[in-house]
Amino acid sequence: MAQWVATATVTPRQEGPDVRSNSDSVPTKGWGFGGGAEDGVRSGSNRGRGCRDRRPPLVAAAALLLGLIGSVLPVTAERTLPAAGAGPAASGPESELSPVVELVLRRLDTADAVAAAKWESSQQTGQPPVVDDPVREAQVYDAMAAAGTRSGLPQDWVRQVFAGQIEANKTVQYGLLTRWRFDPAAIPAPGSGLAAVRPIIDEVNGKILDQLAAQRAVLTGPDCAQRLTSAVFPVLTSGRVDGLHAAALVRATVTLCPATHVK
Repeated sequence: MAQWVATATVTPRQEGPDVRSNSDSVPTKGWGFGGGAEDGVRSGSNRGRGCRDRRPPLVAAAALLLGLIGSVLPVTAERTLPAAGAGPAASGPESELSPVVELVLRRLDTADAVAAAKWESSQQTGQPPVVDDPVREAQVYDAMAAAGTRSGLPQDWVRQVFAGQIEANKTVQYGLLTRWRFDPAAIPAPGSGLAAVRPIIDEVNGKILDQLAAQRAVLTGPDCAQRLTSAVFPVLTSGRVDGLHAAALVRATVTLCPATHVK
């Protein structure tokens, strides 16, 4: 079986023909993936802002979590997804941010079905699978920003959060599509397609937005990074996620604190 490794970083996107997704997706030079469209959302860069100590604390927390992934989580050959309505596994005291982390994980789980649908479509059309969907992404950003405004949430924060969700989802898609390319035995059976997955994504998007409003005081507080790490780490060490999904989970949650600037 071909070995594959998924990575996630918080470094700026590199433009050019050799990179087809954002900074935390798998490089696809010569692998035949389509896409590469811009996601339409950019957050502020930290370059040129002085010493490293001024970097947002959650970035350092994310780096710590990613460093631990390699030591506590294998990149597994098989992964069992939780049911759509599954709640958190018992893993000790629950953080006040555990509910939003669980929703982020539930949304991330849809990436497997999305990747499978895109793989199946590519086999039918003979065209490379296209991960980026700028039209759909723009619809999500605009809908969530408008809904966030009605809840009194800053649009920039809402867009940052959902950029994190979308890019993390694409990280999983790229990882799975790469694996299936080199390990045909791992290709899943045909599923129900994107039409069945998108309503689930839309539902979870709304619930994530509700959690942003409910936990705004915590997420905007000075110790957001520490509290979020306390909610994410038990998931990473619970055996519920493999290395690919763990890296993507960190990418998705790192944007929940509004003071975080991540590309």
